[in-house]
Amino acid sequence: MCGISFFCCLAHECAIRHGCPLENRQITNNSFLKNRGPDVDGHVSEQLWKNVKGFFSGYVLHLRGCLTQQPVVNMQGDIMLWNGEIFDGLKVDDNQNDTQVLLDQLTRCNTDAEMCAVIQAIQGPWSLIFWQKKQEKLWFGRDVFGRRSLLWHLPKGEDICFSLSSVTVSDFEFEEVPAVGLFCLSVDPNVAACHEILPIELNIFPWQRALWPGTASSVADSSSPLNISSHLTVKIHSEEAVPSWMPVLNKLYPDEGRDFDYLTTATNTAGLEILKEIRSVNKDMVILANKLLDILEKAVKKRVFNLPRPNGEMSAQCKINISDVYPITFDSENTAIKEQKDKASGCIHFSSCSRELSESEKMTVPQPVVDASSAQCDNTDILYLSDGQSLSVDPLLTSISSLIHGEVSNISKSELQLKEPLPAYVAVLFSGGVDSAVLAALADRCVPANESIDLINVAFEQNPVLPSNKVANSQKNDGQGFFSVPDRHTGYLALSELNSCRQWNFVEVNVTQEDLQKCRSDRIRHLLHPHNTVLDDSIGCALWFAARGTGILGTGPSKGQSYTSKAKVILCGMGADEQLAGYSRHRVCFNRSSWAGLNNELEMEINRISTRNLGRDDRIIADHGKESRFPYLDEQVVAFLAALPIYHKVDLRLTRGVGEKLLLRLAAYQLELFLTASFPKRAIQFGSRIAKMEQKKEKGSQICQRLFNTCD
Repeated sequence: MCGISFFCCLAHECAIRHGCPLENRQITNNSFLKNRGPDVDGHVSEQLWKNVKGFFSGYVLHLRGCLTQQPVVNMQGDIMLWNGEIFDGLKVDDNQNDTQVLLDQLTRCNTDAEMCAVIQAIQGPWSLIFWQKKQEKLWFGRDVFGRRSLLWHLPKGEDICFSLSSVTVSDFEFEEVPAVGLFCLSVDPNVAACHEILPIELNIFPWQRALWPGTASSVADSSSPLNISSHLTVKIHSEEAVPSWMPVLNKLYPDEGRDFDYLTTATNTAGLEILKEIRSVNKDMVILANKLLDILEKAVKKRVFNLPRPNGEMSAQCKINISDVYPITFDSENTAIKEQKDKASGCIHFSSCSRELSESEKMTVPQPVVDASSAQCDNTDILYLSDGQSLSVDPLLTSISSLIHGEVSNISKSELQLKEPLPAYVAVLFSGGVDSAVLAALADRCVPANESIDLINVAFEQNPVLPSNKVANSQKNDGQGFFSVPDRHTGYLALSELNSCRQWNFVEVNVTQEDLQKCRSDRIRHLLHPHNTVLDDSIGCALWFAARGTGILGTGPSKGQSYTSKAKVILCGMGADEQLAGYSRHRVCFNRSSWAGLNNELEMEINRISTRNLGRDDRIIADHGKESRFPYLDEQVVAFLAALPIYHKVDLRLTRGVGEKLLLRLAAYQLELFLTASFPKRAIQFGSRIAKMEQKKEKGSQICQRLFNTCD
């Protein structure tokens, strides 16, 4: 993770007026850039074109290989600012820094096509600024999903400055660089000699199937590009559209009027029972759920692997090939053998589900590793808590409050647990919903067993209106009742289903109204820019406090003590709802337009995710010197889900809490997250109760006036 910034003026007089950015404290001392990369920073100036000098600044958060200062400059004069992670696509050894690997690759490129091919091969989140000295071209862009922020200030009128930055700096007006392809600034030297203000050409090499933000217009097919800047001549290289990881969704739909076997018994049944029924009658869905788990686990491994740890050590679990952990094998009779984790004992044992593999298990999908174990290996009639109490489904749902008041803390006191676990190097943004719970369970498989994992759960202060003094006097004085929000309840319940032998640090992040108003005014509103709606404010504030990770421990021997998460990597569940119909608007769309309409809606969701969500979330989380990582947006996970027919992923004829994200819920059931698997979706602004805290009747799409006030 890095904070990166570039600045240039297209005329000498403009440069004099604005001064040297390397001497301008608005840029070199900008706290929003520095916070993103607290470990080392660097600044370089370089003559680009006639009378144009470029200024490059980089701030590095060290997470991989040797600490590498940015900007990086090679012997050829190339300069690179890199804010990203290469998880696949280009070979990066365990002890290498991907910044230097990418620079070496780009330096060998002689043509535009070669540049595009190298960058297109990257699997992982990134934003990039690269000065190609021999070609005198400035390349920049973001990955197709926009997982890393990059803003630009374009020259307008008398203002002929051009700037790129991870966050807003100086007094310039910034907008997000569209994640529609690779951009390249170049100057024709023959034309440049005749002009005082350089005629800059902005070349766009679009991603295949890329759409202009907020439209349904293809970038590659644009006959007249958007009016970006009067000082830039825009050229779209449609004939050189770059292959991308933006998926093409499977358009296969079920026959009209066709019902699935499980629908006959699922109409008036509780969510958990519906999932159990589906597992028993639809083996294909069980197989696909296991394949999703396999691919998703690989995505999680990539994101927790090779982090800086004490003395540079990694556990044996992390040193082996990441695809070899928890392997699925077959015996001589072609019977699937599954390694299962016994959460009561912390031991690994083998159980065999003796049935022959069907032909559908051999279907071709990305990364096919088949786990054919089925529901007959599970017993969910009685659920056992960590304290040995057995409860049926309904009583357990009503026992949330008792779990919060102490029973769950027994998990961390297990005598099977290591006496002194290492600190947490990985955290999970943890609401207790199915998205975050699955990530936590998979992280447990991938993180060394002697390390803690932070589960960060955020709640905003509630001020209930009490009807009488009698009720007021009965109110608890410890203040915890003011933070009793839905996500806190589901968080503790989900925790009770995780591996009891792991040291889980459940971090209760409790945000008061005073703290919210101060931090929104001082920092959050600047980081959100250019996003400015009520929804941006609610989500941005919740993410900022969650990423800060300051609260009290809700479990373990230090329960009740103040705690701040030091984990530099935060696993986030973004991307699951967009691909698996997790939002309420998806159910409305399905009821109106059936399968085809829903599929088109999901295709639109993933196409616009870079514009709506991820750049904003990156700016917010990185302000604490931490890196957000999104396993659900791993390229292989996206490809796998896109290849499946929609009715193998969701079924919105089923009740809320089951039909949306159905495949993921079946995967959660496979992980023994039985109750979590049927939790309905609750957006973070409602689950954390920040929306209620504001006590304002607002629509999420409205401009949020609080972001324009210096104080509330």
